[in-house]
Amino acid sequence: MVNQLIFIFIIYYIIFIIHVLQHIHFYELFFSIYYPKFVSYFVRHNYATITILELVTHFSSKTIRSSTSSHITKLMNYKNLHEVFQHGRTAKKIGKDYYHISAPHQGYDSFSFNKDNLQKIITEKDIGLMTFYEKKALFGNVSKYTKIPDFANKYSYPNIEGLENNKGARPGSVDQLEFGTLLPKDYNILQTILKKSDLSEFKELSVITEDYSDIYVKVVLNPKKGGLGNGTIISDSAFENLKWFYDFLENNEEMCSDMNDLLEENPLFPLTN
Repeated sequence: MVNQLIFIFIIYYIIFIIHVLQHIHFYELFFSIYYPKFVSYFVRHNYATITILELVTHFSSKTIRSSTSSHITKLMNYKNLHEVFQHGRTAKKIGKDYYHISAPHQGYDSFSFNKDNLQKIITEKDIGLMTFYEKKALFGNVSKYTKIPDFANKYSYPNIEGLENNKGARPGSVDQLEFGTLLPKDYNILQTILKKSDLSEFKELSVITEDYSDIYVKVVLNPKKGGLGNGTIISDSAFENLKWFYDFLENNEEMCSDMNDLLEENPLFPLTN
């Protein structure tokens, strides 16, 4: 009887080991993310979800392993992390369209288009088949924010002068200007400010506000460098959405590389430089 139990145990153990080896990447991710939480819970009796350090470390290492061409690599840090979440949310909303994060020197933050229209965009230089986005994240005292009309004016025009030193080149008006907030109260304040702002002259520019409070369990700002600071805690759902976004970027790696080359050669793409 004892020998039978030992044999059954060995069989189940072997099956378990095979299962782990088949799904090794999942268990590596699970261990790297949740081990610090278990330690935190038992040591301090205070369970936390995902810290900003864990998140940045995980996705930075993922970027190194995959050698992605996306400019998201330049945003995966404390100061610019919020913009990563802004891009991820927009990319998920537009569905199957290609979404491209621009280089820091471009005059917009990103653009999207239907992949089936790419050849027409290139040959006919049809800028109307593309959607351009600009993202702004608001930190601190939102009630004093008065720059919405100024930004609307700035991004409602092309920026040909930006070709000099490749600074801020933009082929046309931005289609969507987004202001994102981290706290629900800030979002409500910003909504009130937006309603009071006269944007009637910017008819082709959509100005929107987005509440990103569901991203954060706890927000800690860096008073010296700006952006998020140590102690910021990210929700599990936000982490899962970010994994989706990275998978999306990796699946479009070839397209991303081609777009980078086109923009490097012509910052006013798809128009003639």
